[in-house]
Amino acid sequence: ASPRIIVLATDGDPNDCGLDGPMPNYEPSIQAALKAQARSQRIFVISVGQDAAAAHLQELANIGAGMPQTRIIRGA
Repeated sequence: ASPRIIVLATDGDPNDCGLDGPMPNYEPSIQAALKAQARSQRIFVISVGQDAAAAHLQELANIGAGMPQTRIIRGA
């Protein structure tokens, strides 16, 4: 059985070593959060570090709380 909650402690930036170019690819984590939401799993996000990607972490937290998804405009 899947866990009912997910506690995610992260700075929000993907560990792709910059392979996606100047803009990080947040899509895999968004898709994972949406899959968890579809399985009725709640996500609690803990921000780690002073340079955390706050907008992306808020987006994941909103998905995990069952709130409507708001697409963050990257690089704006």
